[in-house]
Amino acid sequence: NNTQMKAILLCVFFSFFLFVLSYNPTPGVFSSCYGDCSLSNEPPINPTEYGLSIIGGGFGIGTDQAMSWLFDRCGNGHLTVISAAFEIFPGVFDPPTGCDLFLPSSERFFNLSNGSLSSVTTFCFTNRTGSNNDVMLNVLKTSGCVYLSGGSEALPTSYLSGSKALTILQNLINEKKIPFGGSSAGMMLLGEVVSNDYIGGPTSDEALLNPYFWKIDLLYPFLSVPQLQNSICDTHFEERDRMGRLIVYLARIMNSNNHTSIDNFYGVAASEATGILINKEGKASFVGEGGAYILYTDGQVPLVCQPNVPLTYNNINIWKRPHNDSNCEFDFNNWVGTNGINYQINVINGNLISTQPNGSIY
Repeated sequence: NNTQMKAILLCVFFSFFLFVLSYNPTPGVFSSCYGDCSLSNEPPINPTEYGLSIIGGGFGIGTDQAMSWLFDRCGNGHLTVISAAFEIFPGVFDPPTGCDLFLPSSERFFNLSNGSLSSVTTFCFTNRTGSNNDVMLNVLKTSGCVYLSGGSEALPTSYLSGSKALTILQNLINEKKIPFGGSSAGMMLLGEVVSNDYIGGPTSDEALLNPYFWKIDLLYPFLSVPQLQNSICDTHFEERDRMGRLIVYLARIMNSNNHTSIDNFYGVAASEATGILINKEGKASFVGEGGAYILYTDGQVPLVCQPNVPLTYNNINIWKRPHNDSNCEFDFNNWVGTNGINYQINVINGNLISTQPNGSIY
């Protein structure tokens, strides 16, 4: 009868659903290479020049300019791109491998480099085994430069934490001092503290109303990058209205036992298609149309930072690079900006109050 048929179909459906959740046919890492891939295991032809190219996500002229700046410092070697597959549910990827968005980067970046790169290899991890893959490790350790893709912060940290790949990445920063880049989630991975959130993370309203909202997960630390010590990064900043949540991240950090004794902790943020280009001396210039922001805690702890209670946190000083401004510079050694705009935000019961003449928080 119809009732029995419906019951059978329902059982089949749920059995299939559970099978899909548990079935992961991927090998741990997918890859693509473009250019002279025979050189992907060879060190750079010429000396590299250390620098950081951090981008607020998205595509546009500013993104391309920031990437070209990175490529020019790679010593005509190969670029290694690190990414992590998109998941719908744990172990279930979209599209089937979760890597289809990232693997075409090899061709795009090689063409954008105008001959300054010998090749580009993109690795896309689908689980932790990929981060210990010998083929991937051999390519990574001879990189002329490294770029961390966007997507989710939580997946790269989950796949890379404690891995051989993470050890090599840190060695490339500390010992070989090759240039690094990161966009969107990739930029966020370069701060000392990482907002270890799945795609999207908390909205500003969710975070401000409850600084311990379940979507907030702060990781101490992931990578150690000299110019970004004592900082946490955020991206898509204006477009996704993330000022409030970055202030909450800073409040949580200063409210913890990890950082209450330090003089300052900083938020570093960029809007889409906007790059912060930090040279080997720690001096930064900016490209792209959007705003970039440095937030200062000045060692202050929040007045109220508790679970399920709106945040109150006063005197957050902000240095802003305005839209399309080519004259701004920032010294990441001393955390001092020039030719920008300075203002302050106070948070009272979860509400942001800006000292800018128009009251804007951006």
